[in-house]
Amino acid sequence: MSPSDLGEYSCIVSNTCSSIQSQTATLSICAADFNCDGGVDGTDTDAFFLAWESGESMADVNADGGVDGADVEAFFEVWEAGGC
Repeated sequence: MSPSDLGEYSCIVSNTCSSIQSQTATLSICAADFNCDGGVDGTDTDAFFLAWESGESMADVNADGGVDGADVEAFFEVWEAGGC
């Protein structure tokens, strides 16, 4: 998952008789809980830096299309605030 995946999604199920659309669900990312374990702590910084050093798109915290020092700043702004 990357920041470009954020947004609202719904599902359409259909057959030869009719179709129905699900309710809309919003996909969001909690950048501070980088490892998605439900807490904001040092393990998130470890997970972030592993992804950042590898250039993984999930480390593009500021969603500018690149993985660079600006993402480190963006990650720590959210992480130090202690939440999403």
